[in-house]
Amino acid sequence: MADMTGGRREPKGLPTGGRFARENGAASDASDLKKTRPVLRAASIDDIAAAARLGRSLGSGTRRRPAVVVTYPLALPLGELFAALDGTVDAYVVRDPLAADELFRAAGPGRSAWGGAIATWRGRERYVWKPDHADPSAIADWLGVNRDDPAGVYERVAAPVVKDRRIAVAPAAIRPHGTNTPARLDADVRAAWKASMPAADLDAHPLPDSWNYADGFAIPRDAPRSKAAGAMADALSGLDRLRRGRQLHQLRESVGGKSAVRRTPTGGIIWRSRVDNSPNPWVLHYAREADGSITFLSVERHNDLEGEH
Repeated sequence: MADMTGGRREPKGLPTGGRFARENGAASDASDLKKTRPVLRAASIDDIAAAARLGRSLGSGTRRRPAVVVTYPLALPLGELFAALDGTVDAYVVRDPLAADELFRAAGPGRSAWGGAIATWRGRERYVWKPDHADPSAIADWLGVNRDDPAGVYERVAAPVVKDRRIAVAPAAIRPHGTNTPARLDADVRAAWKASMPAADLDAHPLPDSWNYADGFAIPRDAPRSKAAGAMADALSGLDRLRRGRQLHQLRESVGGKSAVRRTPTGGIIWRSRVDNSPNPWVLHYAREADGSITFLSVERHNDLEGEH
């Protein structure tokens, strides 16, 4: 490691894209690296042209970092929201409603956000939180912030003679977020549950302590992920029985109401719930066992299922 007790090289700032600066490569001795929680810095976007550029960037799906856009009037204090996030998230505050409108127009098809709504991006996926549903922990979970294990951003503590100065360096690569790991799926389901109803109603429709995923369960890349997570949350809370749009029904062995109900090897009944209302809708399959536990089986296109009733 370079001797920093003498002529000290000044840092050039955090490199973008999750790579080490060339001067301080990943191969250097890491004995003096201390893992710390990265700091979030928000940018204020009030110029319409700047808002349009940001909208095109967010809508491109090419950004490696998740992003959050907060509109005015504030649904919750910025400090409360940002305290739940960290430096792995790009945050923007838009006070001008005209700038907000231009941002979402430039971002492409999808729901606009204004009047206190909060919009989040993860790749091409966009989710809008209504003002009365904005919950900092749910937003952080949806964005992939791991508050128990901060992302791999480190700061290099200099030699003792200059221990009051620190040089911040980024990790060699951004740690990938597995979109279909149980932890990632759990976070999406909990976020969808919190966003599906006013906070005062959550206690009346709680999630169970745990649920299961069948081997190979995944939300396909081209499926509407937030809607699939919403269908899963409704299954866990029991609300899919009340939401007519879910068209919830048991699968059967063959066509006809008198056909036997399809079951898992352990006797659980297999259910189908609609994820969306597209011409060839996505559907969720899950099994409910006799003890009430749920195992999610698949998310698939309805018309792609042959012999499924």
